[in-house]
Amino acid sequence: MRHYYTGLLLHSYEKLPQPIRGRGWSISIEEKLDDDIRRLDSSPKEIVIHAKTTERAQMVLTLILDSWTVLNGGLPSADDLVVIPKDYEERKQLESESFYNLGEAWSASGFPLSCLIAQKASMKRKLVYAVSLCRQSFALHANEMVDLVPGLFPYQHRSLNPRDHVRFAYAIVTAYAVLEQLGLSLHGECFRNGTWIKEKRDELELRLTKSRININDTVLWTLRGGKTKLEAKRPPTIVRKCRWARGQVRDCMVHFVDAIADLRWFRSRVAAHDIDSFASVLSVHDVANAQGLARRAVLESMGFDNTRIRNLYH
Repeated sequence: MRHYYTGLLLHSYEKLPQPIRGRGWSISIEEKLDDDIRRLDSSPKEIVIHAKTTERAQMVLTLILDSWTVLNGGLPSADDLVVIPKDYEERKQLESESFYNLGEAWSASGFPLSCLIAQKASMKRKLVYAVSLCRQSFALHANEMVDLVPGLFPYQHRSLNPRDHVRFAYAIVTAYAVLEQLGLSLHGECFRNGTWIKEKRDELELRLTKSRININDTVLWTLRGGKTKLEAKRPPTIVRKCRWARGQVRDCMVHFVDAIADLRWFRSRVAAHDIDSFASVLSVHDVANAQGLARRAVLESMGFDNTRIRNLYH
């Protein structure tokens, strides 16, 4: 196995559980790359990938970065990092290629847990693609979490620009594709006269349970501003209002199965086929709801529920 520096630098308080072995690769922590290649003092430790080829190592680094997106709900600021071979001759050969930009690095929290998510995903192709699809949704549109703080509303959450309508729509389509990849999507007619067909709901709940998703937990559904024709056409099935909900901040909690059904409706009715007038009222909150559900599904299906994540962080 060859050694490849990643440019992912750990904070001093973070630990990487040893060993981490994925399919055809492993990860360790070593002293950061020599200062003659990269001059940084922010952290003495760097994540190093052990793989047979540069291409394999780059695939692993990409999976770690995509896993970081699933974990944190945003794109990393250094999404274009490339691996750097420890072997001097291999490094020089890559440096001679003009397109290969060596020497970048990034320090952020959450890399150890991102490595564990990447390890788990690497064992099944469907999980790798689910992680990548989730990242692609955020590449189309990513909300800054601070921009969604309830106390900051009202703010511009819709757009007059058709380009934004398309971005929002296909960020939602891609988020639903995550559920399809995990085998958690809906098929055929599921409602009659606005009411669940019991057999369809029971079958979905069974699949969710087999995927280790707690169907008794609720999902945050962000609703801001006045009700739109979208909400009038497909109102969420509210379990309870959030404690901070008041006025035009109407955030609520919904059941996981109802959230999947709502996301399927958004995907099919508004986004996936002919984009019509409904798309113009899509908001950043509709995208956030879809992506939040997709992230939950990916993490929990791999055993990373909120309790385990908190334990790993602390």
